[in-house]
Amino acid sequence: MAMALIEDTGNGKDVHVIQIQLWTATGHTHTVELPPN
Repeated sequence: MAMALIEDTGNGKDVHVIQIQLWTATGHTHTVELPPN
């Protein structure tokens, strides 16, 4: 299962941090953060 979270900075930016969390069958969580360029 994959879930994408988009946070709003509230200062006009559409995307603050995109977090992609991948849950494996073993229950481990992997998070990748992509800071705005």
